[in-house]
Amino acid sequence: MKTWKKRLPALLLALVMCLTLLPGVALADDIFVGKMYGEGAYLRNCNDSISTDITIPNTLIVEHYDGISEKVELPVTGIMGHAFRRNTNLKTLRIPGSVVYINLYAFRGMGEDFLTNLTSIYYGGTCDAWEAALVIDNGPYRATDGLPNVTVYCTDGTIGSGNNITATDPGTTTNPGAQSGALTIRRGPDSDSVDLSGMDYPAQFYCYPTLVVDGVEVPESSYHITYSWSLIGLGARPMNNSTSDQYNCSEVYCPYSTNSNLRLTCRAVAEYNGASYTADVAWNNICRSSDYNGSGSSTNNDQVVVTFDSRGGTPVDSITVTTGQTYGPLPTTTRPGYEFWCWETQSNVSIFPNSTVPPSSNGKMTLYARWNKLKEDAGTTTNPGTTTPTNPGTQETEANLAQTAAASFSDVSMGDFFDVSVGWALENQITNGTSDTQFSPYEQCTQAQILTFLYRAARNGGTAAAEDMSHAVNWARDMGVIDGSFDENTPCTRATAVTYIWKAFGQPSMGSSSFTDVPADSAGAVSWAVAKGVTNGTSTITFSPDKVCDRGEIVTFLYRAYH
Repeated sequence: MKTWKKRLPALLLALVMCLTLLPGVALADDIFVGKMYGEGAYLRNCNDSISTDITIPNTLIVEHYDGISEKVELPVTGIMGHAFRRNTNLKTLRIPGSVVYINLYAFRGMGEDFLTNLTSIYYGGTCDAWEAALVIDNGPYRATDGLPNVTVYCTDGTIGSGNNITATDPGTTTNPGAQSGALTIRRGPDSDSVDLSGMDYPAQFYCYPTLVVDGVEVPESSYHITYSWSLIGLGARPMNNSTSDQYNCSEVYCPYSTNSNLRLTCRAVAEYNGASYTADVAWNNICRSSDYNGSGSSTNNDQVVVTFDSRGGTPVDSITVTTGQTYGPLPTTTRPGYEFWCWETQSNVSIFPNSTVPPSSNGKMTLYARWNKLKEDAGTTTNPGTTTPTNPGTQETEANLAQTAAASFSDVSMGDFFDVSVGWALENQITNGTSDTQFSPYEQCTQAQILTFLYRAARNGGTAAAEDMSHAVNWARDMGVIDGSFDENTPCTRATAVTYIWKAFGQPSMGSSSFTDVPADSAGAVSWAVAKGVTNGTSTITFSPDKVCDRGEIVTFLYRAYH
């Protein structure tokens, strides 16, 4: 009996460590992957391998542990081992006060190495709560023992090296809980009165947040914000989107008649470093000055006034275009931390200068800005003992990418022809795994899938999301990569793959190849792909254009094309 009692702590620790190895239950494309544990959710994996400043959300959507087909949103109450194994550059971590358990290996990387770049942790609870979270199941050890330079900022004090606690005086800016700041919301449309007659159906209303703390604007990716919408008026209802750290939108399905006036309100609450900031906005007079299209009162107009919703960017003046002709030069807009991609319709159809203006029932239309979030500049690295910048394409970097792929997926090994490419695709959000532990490199690719990978590579930023596929198809059609014969479910062949990539690169001319089995409409693409090193033939005289590509081959083609 005494022997059993002695072994019990070790067995419990082993059980907890085993739990950290269970498969994830969230989608592979999610940034934060969690697992239901008791009444809360434990963070199992953070797929953001780029950011140096990461904020853990207050809640995670996970599958119910009873195995039923139900997803539940639960507060984040724990952090499992190696949760940030892909974040070797992580410097600042923000943890909500709901976290009461932190695994001993929470701040370790791929192997046993600690995340030595991590120097600041902001915890939304007290110093005692932080200590309690570290002690559970870990005995005398702490998850932060291998982080000698880390400082933990709690709501009532600061914990430095050696676990020394310094109480924070009220009103200082050291303690996140004592920070002073304000949340402001800019409306889109930015007007108290809005006439729905000139807007797409359903009409879209946006909130663009700005959070300033201690006189410094906080990046939108560093705080969590929720929105609560309310609509007052007969015959209308709002369609509210989920919470977002970029902007939020409510779609108003307005009445057909001109008799109803509506009032739309929104309350935004931002959570940052344990503090909450609230802002309220309203559109007090939403109306329709003319009947909706279909009532017989509207006619098509040759001249169309185009207004632009910059979705948080700098304001843009409207232009006038002609139905049936191209748009011509389009304005641009800027937004800190984002790259302007293009204008698009409410249904996510990309609009370019050579796009044709469709008919308009009331002579008006609205285009919306599409943004790509920029990656943080990680700077350059140097070779040991020199000041020469390291080429990102060196063997050392490729070895790191291969190691990342092999550590992330059980079906990818270092030495596979696609190991570096899979690591690159994972690091750059080109694609994630088919599950949390599988990449499925030999699974066949469809035409829609390669377009999605190509779209994400071309935009050079942003987080992989399920809706990217529809954006990718629209983008490819607008860019002339595909035409009316496109079928998203058709398996992608070698000829199709290199043709898509070649067209996305502007169809450069590279002469002709010596392959005997390449059709004329693929000859230019194949010649370019071989000359650039994207791929070679299957023999000295054959290219095998009809061979279906798998996921491993597609990411390899893309990696070589961009390097």
